[in-house]
Amino acid sequence: MDEPAQGLRALQARIDQLEREAQQASTQRDAFAQVRDAIWLMHSSDDLQQMIQTVWRALTTLGIPFKFCGVNIIDPDANPAIVIYNMTNADGEVHVYEYEEITDEPLVQIWRRQQVAYRRDLQQEDPYGEAYMLKLGI
Repeated sequence: MDEPAQGLRALQARIDQLEREAQQASTQRDAFAQVRDAIWLMHSSDDLQQMIQTVWRALTTLGIPFKFCGVNIIDPDANPAIVIYNMTNADGEVHVYEYEEITDEPLVQIWRRQQVAYRRDLQQEDPYGEAYMLKLGI
């Protein structure tokens, strides 16, 4: 194969790569936009199920492995005081769990701090003692 033909093949390969990257970026933007829109369209807790389903679809579309996604609501003046809405990656159905008593569980500790609590890897960073859940498959 002569040099011009090799150059053209290399150029075509680069164009193909750029097209794949552009498509991936577009898919990511669309998924994030759908989540953002679902959040902004929420008017009450009744809209949580739709928002969680949107997050589930985004994670699935983006190929992000997960076991659960969800939203936790804590209102110490309500009964139940804690309501957890979550979905598994397996069934795509929203499950609602209600807890009438607030305890000193990690969820409540996070809520009391009133700060975002992000742990990229619970095996490396476990400020709330949640790593045991990994062994339970959560």
